[in-house]
Amino acid sequence: MKVRTSIKEKDKNDQIVRRKGRLYLINKTNPRRKMRQKASPKGKTQKRRRPTAHRKRRKKK
Repeated sequence: MKVRTSIKEKDKNDQIVRRKGRLYLINKTNPRRKMRQKASPKGKTQKRRRPTAHRKRRKKK
């Protein structure tokens, strides 16, 4: 599988699929054309946390 910075459909049988935050190019008629787009450095698959100001605060006893 080729890893590229950007992938584009060039053949009529190419399909672009998003799985787990990554882009894959699949071609069932010519499997040698399989590609995956390079993941972003921050890792977009991770969940984003809210800032601390929005969290509920506990009252001190």
